[in-house]
Amino acid sequence: SINSLDVNSNKNILVTCGKDFLIKIWDLNFIGKNKNKKFCHIIDNHKKSINVVRWSPDAELLASGGDDGHLIIHSINTSSYNSIGCYRVFYNFRNNQHDIVCLCWSPDSSFLSTTSICGNIFIYSIKKKQIFAKITGKIFTLHGSCWDPLGFFFITQSNTGGIKIWDILNWKIFKTVEFFSEYKTKSKYPQKSITGKPVWTSCGKFIILFNNSTFKHKHYIKAIERREDFRKYKVFFHGKKLISIVKVSPRIYSKNSYDRYISIFAVATEQGGIYFWAPGCSRVLILIKNLSGKSFTDLNWNFNGYDLFLAASKGELYKITFDRFEFGRTLKMNDHASFLRN
Repeated sequence: SINSLDVNSNKNILVTCGKDFLIKIWDLNFIGKNKNKKFCHIIDNHKKSINVVRWSPDAELLASGGDDGHLIIHSINTSSYNSIGCYRVFYNFRNNQHDIVCLCWSPDSSFLSTTSICGNIFIYSIKKKQIFAKITGKIFTLHGSCWDPLGFFFITQSNTGGIKIWDILNWKIFKTVEFFSEYKTKSKYPQKSITGKPVWTSCGKFIILFNNSTFKHKHYIKAIERREDFRKYKVFFHGKKLISIVKVSPRIYSKNSYDRYISIFAVATEQGGIYFWAPGCSRVLILIKNLSGKSFTDLNWNFNGYDLFLAASKGELYKITFDRFEFGRTLKMNDHASFLRN
């Protein structure tokens, strides 16, 4: 089983990990094309199942965490930068927490947050090679975290679906958001107890949350708007199937009409359906049904914004390619940075 995958933003290489305790780095340029080329490099530094792997935003470091509780940071040897087999251990944060189930890099690649199965969140200073902070829930269990792409806030989410927004300039709580409704919501699959991890759209305008509660027999996703101090949110009803993964594209897209800029995220369901939605739009952009019956363990976007990689529980790997007519044109990086500054 493949537990996690990620695509390097600078090189056309894919990393996967799973229950075989191995990290595998794949050169996508040569798979199926050159039989004499070594297209897979294996890293064997974990002693138990590896749950998650993530490249840093600057594409220089690779973080991995698993059931052994170790957070291992690998670096690329720049003297042989074009090879897929040039990785060394930058630092191993040993035995700081139980099974690591979630990793999230800060936008500047200086910090990394991890979530353990027991509900603690650690923040590591990568350059100083030390623990920067530990966040624990006094009443509720913490299930995930994410960083503001604009660099101002840090989010932690509890098992209630509520979040705390931390101001990282002084590391004080900026706002606590809990959801109360006159309508009764409930979890349709309490035995699976899947609580989603918070994600922030690439444009910085929305925080995406889900916890697999249902309203009128439909699962829903909340998109909290950044404007007006996170007071407003939108609700997206996606269907009757359990939501397993939500991942945001790293790019900002320009729809040709009226210079409309949007962020897009993918929603995977328990039976293989995949929805693509932009929070600024009222309807689903694209729905994929032909992967019905597949249970996905992870999915991630290529940095080009048009390729989506999916890992299935039985060890299969899929790549779905879109074009600018379906999503829109991706902003150039200078325009992307300018959009975030403004």
